[in-house]
Amino acid sequence: MRSMLSARYKDRYLTGQGANTHARNAVSSIQAKIDAAHVRYNAARNAIINIAPHVNNIGWQVEFHLLDTNDVRSMSDLLDGETQGTKSISWIWKMRGAATSEEDCEGSLEAMHIEWCKAHACTMRWAEEVELLKEEMQRILQYLEWEAVLWDKHAVEFHSSDDTEYEGCIAYAKWQADLHRSLALQFTHQWKDTCAWMDSVDTEDEL
Repeated sequence: MRSMLSARYKDRYLTGQGANTHARNAVSSIQAKIDAAHVRYNAARNAIINIAPHVNNIGWQVEFHLLDTNDVRSMSDLLDGETQGTKSISWIWKMRGAATSEEDCEGSLEAMHIEWCKAHACTMRWAEEVELLKEEMQRILQYLEWEAVLWDKHAVEFHSSDDTEYEGCIAYAKWQADLHRSLALQFTHQWKDTCAWMDSVDTEDEL
């Protein structure tokens, strides 16, 4: 079944008119074989359920699950609501099986290797995004403090012979300095949990 799922995935992406006709015919033929294998597996499983108590065969259900329709998919197929970053691989690809040929075995290993490479590349992109986000957050806080210091400087250096203008400008400069520091404190509070999570995560292993 796994080799047929891999073959179905490859035939889906053939291009050209002739290739499309071939792909449709090939996919239909392969799908029929997959459906038949699906039925045979569950029938065999039901038979084992019936005879297992009589031969003292226990624990086999841990490895040989009931084969649901959603389980019969290639490594690259997505379930509804899944994305490339959140997709799960069907359990049929995680169990040991009896490949019908060395070619089938190599094909399954190649498919697993491809999926691992794709997942690893996705992890690296997320790790890079996390580092960029941390840098952007730090720069925002630094910018707000720089603005606050600049307004502090304006308040000290401003001069005017008009007392009303002087007091108004000084008050405005202090208000701006307080505003920027208040924003920095607000952002620091809002980002506290996010920053703690990012600092605790080993992005290469856990993202």
